[in-house]
Amino acid sequence: MLKVLCQYESLIGDTWTPIVRYDSAHGFFHKDVLYRDGTKEKRDVYYVDMDSAFKDAVNDLKNNWRSYLDRYMTQNRR
Repeated sequence: MLKVLCQYESLIGDTWTPIVRYDSAHGFFHKDVLYRDGTKEKRDVYYVDMDSAFKDAVNDLKNNWRSYLDRYMTQNRR
């Protein structure tokens, strides 16, 4: 199986911090939403092929990076 990883990171202080990640680890394509308290939320994302999944993941991160960063900076998982 083809493995893919697409991750949005932001420089917070002097550390590159992962904010949102798409990958095919664990045998399925999914999105990890990371929180400042160190927790993460795994969301299944269904695609027929990895090429389409990767392209959509890249587009999502390019188009929504600001909202992902704002969410990361203001929310903790409860």
